[in-house]
Amino acid sequence: MFFFIHFPEIIGLFFDDSGNLQNVRQMAISRETLKIIDQIGIGNTFSEYPEQEIARLMQKTEFVPAQISIKKFFLPDKCFGIKDYPDHCQDVRLHPQAFSNEEKEHVNEQIQRWNKEGQFVLWLNEQNNLWIDKTGLVVAS
Repeated sequence: MFFFIHFPEIIGLFFDDSGNLQNVRQMAISRETLKIIDQIGIGNTFSEYPEQEIARLMQKTEFVPAQISIKKFFLPDKCFGIKDYPDHCQDVRLHPQAFSNEEKEHVNEQIQRWNKEGQFVLWLNEQNNLWIDKTGLVVAS
C-alpha cells in the first residue's frame, strides 16, 4: 500500500505480492485535517501533523507495515506513477521523423544509460517528477 495526496483526497494504491497495482482507493481527507489546512496551509499541515491523517488511513485500510517492491504503473487522471523514461524520450521514440538525427542519437544514448543504471521516472503530478535510480536515490528532479 502506498498513499499520496491529491487534494482534496488521499489516494491509496494497493499492490499484490508481485508488485502489480491491484486497486486505487480515493479517501476523503478528514474534517479535522481540513480545518488545520485552512489555518496553516496544506504543506505545513502534512509537514507538522502527518501522523494524524496517515494513522487514520492505516487503521481504516488495515495497513500492515512492510517493505514492498512495485512494478511500473501510471494513473493518467492523477498524473501519478512510474514510467520507464522521461516523456521526451518517449516522444522521440514514437515520432522519430519529428527529430533530428542528433536528437535521436542523444535519446538512444540516454535510454541505454537509463537501462544500464536502472533509472525510472516517478511522476508526482503534472509539473513534478523525480528521476530515480535502482537504489531509490533521486538523481534529478
